[in-house]
Amino acid sequence: MSRVWFSVVVATAAFWGTAVVKRSPYSYEVTPPVRQWADQPMKLVAVPLPTTTTTTTQQHHQWEGQDDEEEDDMFVTSAQHLAHLHNALIRGYNSIVLQAPHVLPPTETAADGGNDGNDDDDEDEDDDDDEDEDDDDDEDDEDPDEARHFIGYARTWVKFLRGHHDDEEAVLFPETASILHDNTLWGDMYKEHESLVEHIQALDAHLAHLSANASAYAPAPLLSLLSALRAPLEQNLHHEVAHLASLSAHPAVAPRYTVERAVAAETLLNWRANSVGAVAGGGGGLVGGTFDVVPLLLLNVDRGHNDGGNADWPPMLAPVRWALVNAVGAVHAGRWRFASCDAWGRPRELYAVGRAAERRRREQERETKKRGQEEL
Repeated sequence: MSRVWFSVVVATAAFWGTAVVKRSPYSYEVTPPVRQWADQPMKLVAVPLPTTTTTTTQQHHQWEGQDDEEEDDMFVTSAQHLAHLHNALIRGYNSIVLQAPHVLPPTETAADGGNDGNDDDDEDEDDDDDEDEDDDDDEDDEDPDEARHFIGYARTWVKFLRGHHDDEEAVLFPETASILHDNTLWGDMYKEHESLVEHIQALDAHLAHLSANASAYAPAPLLSLLSALRAPLEQNLHHEVAHLASLSAHPAVAPRYTVERAVAAETLLNWRANSVGAVAGGGGGLVGGTFDVVPLLLLNVDRGHNDGGNADWPPMLAPVRWALVNAVGAVHAGRWRFASCDAWGRPRELYAVGRAAERRRREQERETKKRGQEEL
């Protein structure tokens, strides 16, 4: 009997495992981008370069228990981490802007089946072949919840942005101010955050309305709100990274090989770890939603960006990353087809952009064929 139950458990696990994989980003088609991609219109943040490298002599004099990373520029290292976070946000923003005009509302997806009503009743037997081909090509278009999934994707991005700003104001800003004994350190950034509040609230309210009424989706109002947000957000995301990197030259930075320096380095190291704490399953920190913000973050990280300099960002074991993207990502699977990268962190063709281009290609082919038949 025990063998029977074991077989049942294994079969059940295999069934659900297969179901999860089929729903997860792992199953999405991966095509390298050949059209507009998520590195524009908002510009990505330049990742700061290290200003200091630990020498053999410095390592020799390093006191026991001191982290090697502390001997590098802790502020530039933290700014690199912040740049990767901000670039994930920027790719998310760009992926929404570029795909919004091509997302199909429920009425259109329900009606779309590859039969545009352009064929004459007296066309020959090629009609059947055309319809079969169109039905196959349009298979991915037949999601009546496409608009709802896209709205969920955009709302998750807003949640990510808000959570990140909360983390900065609760942890990064006050702790770096404490390290450098300078409470004026982030004054401009607080003001920049305040300038974003009204735009973020308006965007969130609009998306909340659409979430309850997806049939009302139209790209123009959404794009207008995103356009109003772009300039102040882009300024803030770039400014914060440059400012954090510049703190290495602050006169109050503790000398190397001191306890104060080691404590400061440990503080910033903890911030970097906790800012993506929920990604690693630790809770708290940046991400408030394991089942939504975590997949959005990881699926907008281009691991080849910066000449592969962030191939291992965020730092986590490969099986953990795979599970967070594919198993956890399966919960809201429909949203992640709009992400800019695949499950392995490689840029992928933006779903709605590629689908729209493919539709135009098929329409042109049908028109060309129809003209040819009319000439006969």
